[in-house]
Amino acid sequence: MTDQAPAQPANPIHAFIAQTVAQNAVVLFMKGTPDAPRCGFSSLAVQILDHVGAAFVGVDVLQDDALRDGIKAFTDWPTIPQLYVKGEFVGGSDIVREMFQAGELQALMVEKRRRARRSLRPGPEMARAPLLPRDDREVFVVPLEIRPNDIDDNGHVNNVVYVGWLQEAGTAHWNARFDAETRARWSWVALRHEIDYLRALQPGSTAVARTWVGDPQGPRFNRYVRIEDGEGRLCAQGVSEWCLVEAATLRPQRIPATMLPAFEAR
Repeated sequence: MTDQAPAQPANPIHAFIAQTVAQNAVVLFMKGTPDAPRCGFSSLAVQILDHVGAAFVGVDVLQDDALRDGIKAFTDWPTIPQLYVKGEFVGGSDIVREMFQAGELQALMVEKRRRARRSLRPGPEMARAPLLPRDDREVFVVPLEIRPNDIDDNGHVNNVVYVGWLQEAGTAHWNARFDAETRARWSWVALRHEIDYLRALQPGSTAVARTWVGDPQGPRFNRYVRIEDGEGRLCAQGVSEWCLVEAATLRPQRIPATMLPAFEAR
């Protein structure tokens, strides 16, 4: 009898995935690392997992083309990121977001407690839940320009600049969706801005604002804004309360029902 080498897995990439999922309670196959996601969808999934206190392992599929293609074949799921919990495939970023909004992801993680996650270094923790766009609302995107005067003595964009960006995003959305006659009749007054600062924007960075509106409350509604860097990472988020007024008199007016479809998902 001759010695024989141990049988090798038919697909070593699939074997690696299966072993990683089996050995770790929560695994996110993603683009980049938890501290430095390299796409907006992966960044969103990380933010949600961080918020619910999940101890998870992030696997960067961009380090290996075979792994990037192999995870799609392994799950028969065409997109990345992909989340596994207790050995079972949960879904991509859209499903993770929907479960989070419904409270289902929190229930799934209820027995898990945050430990030091496996990454290069601890990342910033969010004091509040990330603002997530509503499926029934248009998300309007506004490119943001970082000017030299926006940089403070600490070498990053001054906090005050973000207030202007919140107003700029709302104004751009309004101007893009309503004609000159409507804009001449109506105007908006900002009543309140609330901002969470999460990640500094440095000189030379690129950034965008993603904005959508909430439900009208008489003459008022909330406008939500996510400010993201060029890699899709959430740098700041804000909520503004706006009041509709008649331009000629500046008196508050109930938001007309005819105005709402312009803010709906397209």
